[in-house]
Amino acid sequence: MRKYRIFALAALLVLALAASAMAGSATGSGTQIRGNPGRNAELKSTPFTVPDGVTATISDGYCNGDGFWIERNGNLVASFSSVNEAKGFRLSPGTYMVYPNLKEGQIKQDVAKVQITVTWP
Repeated sequence: MRKYRIFALAALLVLALAASAMAGSATGSGTQIRGNPGRNAELKSTPFTVPDGVTATISDGYCNGDGFWIERNGNLVASFSSVNEAKGFRLSPGTYMVYPNLKEGQIKQDVAKVQITVTWP
C-alpha cells in the first residue's frame, strides 16, 4: 500500500510540474508619433504571440496615450481607453499588434507608447 501512495504522490508531482511549465506570458508594445498629414507620421508595433491551446488574459500594462487598440491579422480585435479597462480581456491563440492612440493636441516630439503583458495558465 505504501508503494502505491509514493507512486501516486510522484505522479501528482510530475503533473503539477508539467502544468506549471505550460504557464507563460508575453509582452507587446507599440508607439505612435504625430507627423505632418500624409508624410512622416510613425506607427510601430512589436508583436506578441499567444500560443496554440491557451487563452491569454491581459494582466498588466502601461499607456501614455489616449488609450490603445489591438489588431490581429490587420483586423481590429479591441480598443480600450486605459490599461485598467483592458485588464482581464481574453485573447485566443494568434499573433497580435498593439498601438497607442495619440492624445488630443499631442505634439510631434511626444511619442505615444503602449505596452501590455498577457498571461496564461
